[in-house]
Amino acid sequence: MNRSRRTVLDIAMCAVIFALGSTVAHAASLKGKVKKGVYNSPAGNFTVPLPRGLGTRVSDGYLKDKDGHMGAVSFHDDFGGLIGIHYMSFPPDVTDALAKPGALEPGLKGWLETVAMQTWFVNAAPDSHLTHQAFGTFEGAGAIFAQVEIPGGSHLVTMDPGGKTKKLDSTRGLVVFTRGHHIYMLTTELRGLSDVLKSDDDKKAETAPDVDDKWLGFVDGLKGFYQSITFLE
Repeated sequence: MNRSRRTVLDIAMCAVIFALGSTVAHAASLKGKVKKGVYNSPAGNFTVPLPRGLGTRVSDGYLKDKDGHMGAVSFHDDFGGLIGIHYMSFPPDVTDALAKPGALEPGLKGWLETVAMQTWFVNAAPDSHLTHQAFGTFEGAGAIFAQVEIPGGSHLVTMDPGGKTKKLDSTRGLVVFTRGHHIYMLTTELRGLSDVLKSDDDKKAETAPDVDDKWLGFVDGLKGFYQSITFLE
């Protein structure tokens, strides 16, 4: 791995400010800017309108050095809903390498497993793990679809009779793709308040092996969000 890629990876591994479940940032402390209902990435690589129903709470993080940058923004509500964008810049040699025939799928898969998982999921909840992965086409380009379980990763909390609170577990759908000189990962929460009321039998049925790829249902739901993003490269 060359020096540029190692430097970016080292930044990623210590990116505590991106930890899932972090406190909600107020507009004044955001790394990016919100103007007239539109979030502007601090890297200048995209803008996106605040999602309806989720735009009242925004949190983000951003790191940059001379070799690259990475960041994340999430929009979430009080009912467990969350949708977000994670991104990392690539050195030109990596961009060229991923454009070669047969290189995109293993490249995206490797980034998801060794960088994204460690930075944004395991870093926040050590027992986080991928439960599904598949390669396919998303809005005309190759992408990795995945699902991750994050123990204690929800914004929802429960309270026991003694008043002790506990964050609920999170299940998130992921779409990983490249655009310009960046790799992006869209995320969406797949659990909500209704899941709190489900029985143990219902939960077991949902976690049973999927033989018909029903777990990919979230992908269509992210297409509208993707289409609302304006990429500036």
